[in-house]
Amino acid sequence: MIRYIDWPERLMLFLNERHDKPINWENNNCCFFGCDAVKAISGQDPGHFFRGKVKTPKQAYKLLKKFSGGGVEESAEKIFNEMGIHEIPVEDANSGDIALIDVENVHPDAHGYTVAVVTSPASVVAQGKDGLVYITDPDMKRAWGI
Repeated sequence: MIRYIDWPERLMLFLNERHDKPINWENNNCCFFGCDAVKAISGQDPGHFFRGKVKTPKQAYKLLKKFSGGGVEESAEKIFNEMGIHEIPVEDANSGDIALIDVENVHPDAHGYTVAVVTSPASVVAQGKDGLVYITDPDMKRAWGI
């Protein structure tokens, strides 16, 4: 995938715009957050299949299951494979890459994985209930080099 030449500025602008936006299942959930970050830095939209089809958590889970046979992890893997975006070792993830982290870092009562944007080798940002959540020294489960 080719990033815009000014991708760092685009990523920062995107994060600033989303900083205090609460979760909205229709257009600002954990998956759309990652897709929108990729779109901001590359112009490509990994979430095109899901746009306009989700209004509730139940719809989101059903759509993920229909799309990939699984949840967030399986859908991320399928999307990135189809886009030719390669998985990288989590220790190589750096600013602008996408990672999966345990959602408990973001929503203490939730379980499973959530999509996060890597902001440095030692930090990620993810969509939280009331806005973005910045996590230092995250336990990244998987990562893709954008």
